[in-house]
Order: sequence, then C-alpha cells, then structure tokens
Amino acid sequence: MKTFIPLLLLFSGGFSLAGQTLGAPDTLLLLNFSSPNDTIMLSAAGGNDTKWVNWDGDKQETNCGLDTVVPGVWYLEGDLGEDVTPAVNYAYTSCSWLSGGAPNNNWLITPPVVIQDSSYRLSWRSLSFQGPQFLDGYKVLVSQNSNLPGSKDFADTLFTAAQMLGNDPIYSLNLEDYTFSEGYIHANSYQDLNYFFLDLDLGPNGLFRGRLEPHIVQLAPYAGKTIYIAFVHDSHNDYLLQIDDIVVSKTTSSVSDIPELTRFNIQPNPVGETALISWELSAALPELRLQISNSFGRIIWETAVSHTNRADYRFHAQGLPAGVYYCTLFSAGGQSTRRFVKM
Repeated sequence: MKTFIPLLLLFSGGFSLAGQTLGAPDTLLLLNFSSPNDTIMLSAAGGNDTKWVNWDGDKQETNCGLDTVVPGVWYLEGDLGEDVTPAVNYAYTSCSWLSGGAPNNNWLITPPVVIQDSSYRLSWRSLSFQGPQFLDGYKVLVSQNSNLPGSKDFADTLFTAAQMLGNDPIYSLNLEDYTFSEGYIHANSYQDLNYFFLDLDLGPNGLFRGRLEPHIVQLAPYAGKTIYIAFVHDSHNDYLLQIDDIVVSKTTSSVSDIPELTRFNIQPNPVGETALISWELSAALPELRLQISNSFGRIIWETAVSHTNRADYRFHAQGLPAGVYYCTLFSAGGQSTRRFVKM
C-alpha cells in the first residue's frame, strides 16, 4: 500500500458554494480524485456542513496495510484495477478488514446538493479489490435533512452492493460456493469481463480482481430538494473497496452505439508513446470523426477519418500527461467510446 496522500476537491468551473457549481448548472458536483494536493474534508459531521465529510464510524485499526499503516477512514490510493506502477489513476479507498473484528463503518458524505429538476442523476465508479472471496459491499444513501452519519435522516437507499458473507471451499471462483448479502454483485456477478480479471497472485487458485465499474442512479424523486449523498462502506471482514468519479449532473440525451461498428480497440492499454486505434464497420459510413478527451470531458484532440469499413489509426501520445482518457468514434447515427490509461 502507498502512504496516505491528501485530497483535492474539484469543481467544474464557475463560482462554487456548498459543493454546488453555480457557473455550470449541468454539473452540480464533481469529485474525481485526480489531483491529490489538498485535504478539505471534515472528519466529523455537524448536521448542516457545506463540505465533504470523511467519517470513521467504527474507530478501529485496519489490517489491510502491508508496508505501511492504512488509515481507518477513506483514503487516497492508486487505482487497484489498473494494475500498473506507478499509478496513473487514483480513487478513494476503504478497508473493511479490521483488527477489532467489528463491521466496518466508513462514511463519505457529499456537501448539500440542490437538485434543480428531474433531469439530474448521480454517477460514480466502484470496485471490490477481490472476489468472489472477500467481496466488499457498500450502500449509497440519501438524506433530505442533515448530514449526520448513521442518523435516521439517511432514510433512502439509492444503491446496494452485495458483500460476501461466507464461503466453502476457500478461494473458489464459483459464485455458488459463496453466500452473499442482498445487492448487486460486482461486474454483473462476474460476467462482464470489462470490470474484472483473474489475478493468480491472490490465493492458490487465484481470485477475481475488480476494475472500476460505472453506476448511474436517477435523482428525479429529489427534484426541487436539497440532499446529502453518502457512500457507506459497511462490509465485515472483507478487504478493499474503491470509489471514483462521483458526479451529480444533468442527464444528457443518450446517443446509441454505432450499429455498424463490429470492433473498436485501443492497443496497448495502458498506452506508452503510441497507441493503435482500430475499428471495423459492417458498412462504410460518411462523416466519421475520432476524438480523445480527458476525464473532465475536455477535448484534447480530434480528426475526421476516411469513409472505410476498416481502419487502423496510429495515435502519438508522447506529450499526453499520465491519466485516464476517453477515445470516441462518432458517426451521423451514433457514437462509441473506449477508455484508456496513459502511463
């Protein structure tokens, strides 16, 4: 484990008050853990705070650290799903393997967010470091009154991720050998290969290692209201959970994937000096455009591409800062995006 690094809360332009971005009403809240330069979170909630709260409700030491002591609260760590050193993406991390044996109780609470109308949604990404053995669960809760963790004000549950409750035999990769709590099991019960891989270093038979998976919840029931949102890591005796890219934003009109697109890849990923962006279409399409944007949505490069059924485009990434990027292929009838990491 790396040592603790302080955190900077980022807002998407404009004047900010109480966590709300008034100059950019389409995005009310943005926290992506990409600039670990400052800590502005409160360690306890007062009821009506206007800053983020990072609260350790169990007050117990952790057992997750190998070479260093892992904090008992949410802390910044390199993206465990990228499996690259040094880290190019960071996420907020919480350990549920506690020395005292009690259930973990770590709360990450947003500032108050005014949901202006029914078009807004909450999105985030999460991973459990390993599974099915030691699968970490968590909840996303909402309060319309105070930001006091554990209080009856956090009465609404937006999302529940399941945790492992028991297993036989140890280190099996078969979900039928485990008992889970109610809730969503990471990577669609380990069926979606985009969000996990087999790590043979985790146990004698290996275990599934999670990658950050996106989640979206509509906030229409809170239109016209002010809410606090809490990410609660409440697993018992599991291991590591990560949260990243927490955003409250307006729901944009969805554009479907390009129906004619049969293949769209970026290799290698993570990217070093160059990347090969390749795609294949079942029919040639006019008005194709290739675009690369950063994690804030800022376009950093784009070009028109020839109207061919198949293409291999060499992208030179030497001057690109390390981080997470998105490559999008646009057509007149849709778009398709692939995520990549620049080392």
